[in-house]
Amino acid sequence: MITLVCPSCGGQVECADEGRESVRCPYCGSEIFFGARHTDAEFNDIRNANYQMEQDNLLDEKNRRSVKTWSVVRAVLIFLLAVQNYLGWLFIAIALKEENREAVKNGDFGFFILATLLIVGAFFLGLISPVILTLTRPNYNVVTKEEDKNAKVKAFFITLLINVLVWIASVTLAIISWKVFNIR
Repeated sequence: MITLVCPSCGGQVECADEGRESVRCPYCGSEIFFGARHTDAEFNDIRNANYQMEQDNLLDEKNRRSVKTWSVVRAVLIFLLAVQNYLGWLFIAIALKEENREAVKNGDFGFFILATLLIVGAFFLGLISPVILTLTRPNYNVVTKEEDKNAKVKAFFITLLINVLVWIASVTLAIISWKVFNIR
């Protein structure tokens, strides 16, 4: 039994009759020559096709890793946005508690300053992260295994939408926390 790789499609072609000079590829229909009529050029074509398939697989794996790394960075930034925003609104509620109002009247603005820094930081992180992530997004679609020229635009709008939803969710969670823990 001889196993060949079709130079046209890369399919594995098995041939039981070793006395034959050619075999037809069951995948693409190309005729593959071997045996006495097989020339060095045909062997080189097969080797080149195999080499190209290996290179394509390596490139695909590299692109998949870069998209995965990018996705992890995006998830971390979104998590930081949520925590930062939630804590900012929670600290504002704590600063507004009855027992802390006297401290604020006496000039102790610690919780207000911390809360303001957290909320402003979360706001800028929510606006800047889509831009940063768009600039670093690989132009590769892992599903089609091809270059995706619109990947950066899609990444920008999806990340911006996720950030807005995270902002709304974290503010809602902070309000629920105020009510559950009777902070305000």
